[in-house]
Amino acid sequence: MQDKKQIYYDYFQQKIFSEVQSFEIYRKKFLFKSLIVSIFLFLAGIVFAVSFIFLLYSNVISPIILPFLLFFMYVSFLKSITTIIYNNRRFKDYLSEKLFPLFLTPIANFKKWPKNQNTETILNSKLFANFDTQEDNYSYFGVYNNANIILSDTKLTLPIKASIKPALFKGIMVQLELPKSVSNHIILISKNENKCNNYKNIKVNIKDLEDYLNVFAKNKNLGGIVSQEFWSVIKKIGSLYCADGFLMSVQDNILLIAMRRKNPLRFGSLFESLLNAKNYDELIGRFTVIYEMIDILCCSI
Repeated sequence: MQDKKQIYYDYFQQKIFSEVQSFEIYRKKFLFKSLIVSIFLFLAGIVFAVSFIFLLYSNVISPIILPFLLFFMYVSFLKSITTIIYNNRRFKDYLSEKLFPLFLTPIANFKKWPKNQNTETILNSKLFANFDTQEDNYSYFGVYNNANIILSDTKLTLPIKASIKPALFKGIMVQLELPKSVSNHIILISKNENKCNNYKNIKVNIKDLEDYLNVFAKNKNLGGIVSQEFWSVIKKIGSLYCADGFLMSVQDNILLIAMRRKNPLRFGSLFESLLNAKNYDELIGRFTVIYEMIDILCCSI
C-alpha cells in the first residue's frame, strides 16, 4: 500500500501547489513588512539607549528625560521581538483558515459536518462530568478503511449560571465509528485529568503507558486493544495535536478521543516556504496518525 504521507505529497503537487502560489507571495510580503517594522523598532531602541548613555556621561541627570529614554528603550527592544512573534502567530491563523481545507480531501475525503452532533456520544463516553452546552468551532466528517471519522474543535461549558460560562473542556475531539465492536468500555485518561467514571483502574503491562495514563474499564477483559503498538500511536496523537490533557473512550464500535488545548491548533511558519510539501508534515501527520489508529484497532478488535 502506498505510503500515506506520500499520498499527501502527490496530492499537494497535483492539486494544491497551484493554489498556494498566491499565498506564498502574500507570505513574502508579510514577512518583509514584519522585518522592516521589527528592524525599525530595534534601531529606535538603540537610539534611545545611546541617548540615555550619552546623557549619563554628560552628567545630565534629569528625573523626566532619563526615565523617558529608559522606558522607550525597553519598549522598542521588546516590541521588536514581539512583533515577529505576533505576526508569525497571525500568519499561522491565516494558514489555518485558508490552507487547512485544502488538505481535507486526500484519503478520507473530509467534508464539513453539522456542528454539535455527537453530544450523546460525549455523554455516554463517561469522560466528562455533567456539562451545559457543546460548542463546536468546526466539524468535519471523513471515511477511511470502513471507519467513519468526525474531527471537531469543541468546547464544553460548565452548568453554571453566568454571562460567560467557564469551560469544562476546550480542544480537539476525534470520534471514530469502527466496523467492529468491543465487548467492554475502556477509558484512558492522562494523570492530569479528573476521573469521571465509576470503573476500576486496570493495570497493564506497559510501564511507559502507566507513567502517563490511567486505564479504567467496565471489566478486566481489555481484549488485546491496549497494546504497545496502541500506546505508541496514542503518544504520536498527543504530540501532533499538542495535547495538554488526553482522554479516550472505547465503547461498542465508538472510539472518542478528547485532547485538551488552551490555544487553537496552528501549523506552518512565516519563515517557511508554502511551496514545499514537506513543510506541511506536522499538519499531514495529524491526519495520518488517525488512519494509523484505525488500522491498529481494525486488526485488534
